[in-house]
Amino acid sequence: MSTHLKTAWGYIRRSPFQALAVSFVLTLTFFVSTVVYVLVYSSSKMLTYFETRPQIIAFIKSDVKDTEIADLQHRLEADAQIRDVKYVSKEEALSIYQEATSDNPLLGQLVSPSIFPASLEFSVNDLSFAQNAINNVKGENIVDSVGFTAALGGETSLDDVIGRLKTVTNYVRIGGTDAKRLKFLI
Repeated sequence: MSTHLKTAWGYIRRSPFQALAVSFVLTLTFFVSTVVYVLVYSSSKMLTYFETRPQIIAFIKSDVKDTEIADLQHRLEADAQIRDVKYVSKEEALSIYQEATSDNPLLGQLVSPSIFPASLEFSVNDLSFAQNAINNVKGENIVDSVGFTAALGGETSLDDVIGRLKTVTNYVRIGGTDAKRLKFLI
């Protein structure tokens, strides 16, 4: 090992500018490849977060018994494609509405819990499962309507919103793959 260090030191003393240039190029190459790796990794994690973030909300009919709601909730919790199932009662829906309209307290005083439907809120593990989960929940007798937090147009635009989210995430994933390929050219 000491002979290698002596040889390297001899070459560095003979041409210090060349050794400095090589060190600079190696440092720059490792820095750029590290930055590309961090960007690709963080964008992948961010995509996974945003794909699983939107919630599906199944609004329950008003004349449904608690046992039927609990049965549907247990079936959703047992599904491997679904996570974070939460029951929101009419009273909880009223408190959520009052918090959202806290800047205008008159709006919160004019409503009663009876106008809000109870609901089951849940997320999917992967965006590709969203349409299937929505269709399954829509088919339940106790469900009045289904909403998706990323959709602004109601039930009619659910397919369009899910398709757009899939398209955007696919484009970002393709860009990440291209960035990985470009990293090897460095």
